[in-house]
Amino acid sequence: KYLRNRIRHEVLPLLERMRPGASRAMARSVELLRDIERSIDGPGLRVVPYAGTLTNGGFRIARKAIIEAAAPRLVLHKLVRHLGFHPDVITRIHDALLDASHGQCFSAGGIEVVVDRDELVVRSVRSVDPSFLIDPGPEVLEQFDVIYTAGPFTWSMERPGTRVPSSMNEVLLDADRVPFPMELRPWREGDRMRPMGLGGSKLISDILIDAKVPASIKHDVYVLKAGEEVIWAVGYRLAEGYRMTKASQRVLRITFSDAARSEAGSP
Repeated sequence: KYLRNRIRHEVLPLLERMRPGASRAMARSVELLRDIERSIDGPGLRVVPYAGTLTNGGFRIARKAIIEAAAPRLVLHKLVRHLGFHPDVITRIHDALLDASHGQCFSAGGIEVVVDRDELVVRSVRSVDPSFLIDPGPEVLEQFDVIYTAGPFTWSMERPGTRVPSSMNEVLLDADRVPFPMELRPWREGDRMRPMGLGGSKLISDILIDAKVPASIKHDVYVLKAGEEVIWAVGYRLAEGYRMTKASQRVLRITFSDAARSEAGSP
């Protein structure tokens, strides 16, 4: 309140002396700014379609809809300013959108804004996802069709001839060929695997780039690792030499469920 009083009693009179009518001009500008804000609150904001709500309370917006809005910077300001983003950072987000750069991340007060290829993602800063161990003892290896849970994963021992997976979110491994214990954990820079049919090894980061995985979800990808070797890039590729075959006697089924991850409260 003291700063407001100084503006009222010192700054405004000085402006009036320097330029008569300055107070009226400022009042008109304030009213115009209020009208602009009301338009962004109403139909102006509705020109920006939401691509979806994220499970952690965040949201994503089509990049094209923002940059083609009548006032992209104002739309961005309305969307993220109240989340603690400084106007200078909003300008940087705006420039990243215009430059069509992707993968840039801006953080403020526990919130992050990710500029992706086709969208802007606003979400809570993610915590480190946990790791899970699959280390069945000899008795478990002989217990068929018993389902075990490990975070967003389920696994079980099955007999040959079981249902074939419909996607890379599920794998059937020859339980006598995979080395235990195995760890399910978020992928890290430098991780690499020998994908089936490739005839060599490849970085997980390159596999995700080839699959055009959005930057906003790239850090959510898990790998199944045994010793120093990655056996499965969850959702994308399986390594050579571990898949169930007609000669397999025991089958290890591992299934990833994104819904289970959401229910557990992970980003």
